Amino acid sequence: MASGDPVHPFVIFGRTHLFSLAVLAVFGYGTLRLGQSGSELTRRRIRRGMSAVLLITFVEGHFWYASHGEWVVAERLPLHMCGAMVWVTIYGLWTDRPWTRPLMYYLGIAGAVQGILQPDSPYALPHVRFVSTMLSHTTLVVAGLWVILVEKYMPDLRSTLRTFALVHVYAAVIFVFNLLVGSNYLYILEKPESASLMDIFPEWPWYLLVLEGLLLVIVAGMYLPFARPRRA
Repeated sequence: MASGDPVHPFVIFGRTHLFSLAVLAVFGYGTLRLGQSGSELTRRRIRRGMSAVLLITFVEGHFWYASHGEWVVAERLPLHMCGAMVWVTIYGLWTDRPWTRPLMYYLGIAGAVQGILQPDSPYALPHVRFVSTMLSHTTLVVAGLWVILVEKYMPDLRSTLRTFALVHVYAAVIFVFNLLVGSNYLYILEKPESASLMDIFPEWPWYLLVLEGLLLVIVAGMYLPFARPRRA
């Protein structure tokens, strides 16, 4: 495991973290505003640009870990939620397939926000790992907002429930994979080693119930602005 940068160690909500959050917020806002006011050609270029950012940061990350002798199957496959959403989002931004939109909105945003506020990185600016991690997670969030604010996608109850169910199917598959290879993708078998919100949760398996409830609250909250009241 990486030991961190002794010169520029990461400090959550430290000056470099807060500075990065501010810069990325401006980047995200500008991207969305440009998409809302631009032509279809402009929107297509932005979508492909975000796809390129995700692809480049993904490849760079795996190359970096491999070159530093830290790439192992049990840790570096793109099976955590954000890793999986990188590929769903790349595909969705390039093809604009309807089925990708609820995934990008619910899972892309919900998963990546945690990665921005509490990045799994022992490094801070100007280390490439910190920059790449923050940029890729921010792009996932912007892409999730893009389908709502620019593409005018409005989730319905059916797609919301389908997405919620899909998360559990995916988690079941990853649970079996974890048992087979000795990994801990999605943190199903134990809490992450790095500091996280899960530190305040009860121990396994009870923290899984807390995560289940948290997921339900997040999905319900994200759906609420689009819920349509029943007609009398």
